[in-house]
Amino acid sequence: MATPGVAGLSRRQIDRLGERLRESATAEDRALLADYRETFLNAQLLVMYDMGRLGMGQPDGGRLKRPESVIAKLERDSRIRLSRMQDIAGCRLVSENKSEQDEIYVRLQTDFDVYRAYDIRENPHSGYRAVHVVIRRDEKFVEVQVRTRNQREWARLSELATAYDSSVKYGGGDCGIRRALDDLSDVYWACDRTGEAPPTNAADEVLALIAQMR
Repeated sequence: MATPGVAGLSRRQIDRLGERLRESATAEDRALLADYRETFLNAQLLVMYDMGRLGMGQPDGGRLKRPESVIAKLERDSRIRLSRMQDIAGCRLVSENKSEQDEIYVRLQTDFDVYRAYDIRENPHSGYRAVHVVIRRDEKFVEVQVRTRNQREWARLSELATAYDSSVKYGGGDCGIRRALDDLSDVYWACDRTGEAPPTNAADEVLALIAQMR
């Protein structure tokens, strides 16, 4: 079956493109990847429109994964096939609290054609907590990330640290910033579960360590 928007390329050929990108990307292959990436845009916009129409949370932006990030993900995991990559298109919702996050998580699985749903709040990935739902729309995958305000703030701080040390995103980095981010994730999650506001100085250590990374 031909992949819409990438003339003449079958799913198998898309996967072969992914293999070439993983090994040594040529200018031609990068151009094909850029074209393939753009085929996800309409599905992403439709999912975002439907979530807004259904009144689901607060929109927090959408994005198509940067070509460099697609290639880096292929390089990190040899098992990934480009045609089955689930986060080329993505969008985010922010909930007021955990209760609303739980409700949105259920509604997404009820109101959309869902390929996969997973909850990484109790067992976070390198401190990152959220619920994710991968939606199928027009034969494309669109990953929806739903975060509480605390989880969004933690992700923002993690990205700040990652800007100075990319290994932080994947659980690496200096032991000091790693510990501080993990501890802050625990504090924010405890507050999400109880409904309490986090201490006003909760992020101070993380911010101080990020300042030292500059």
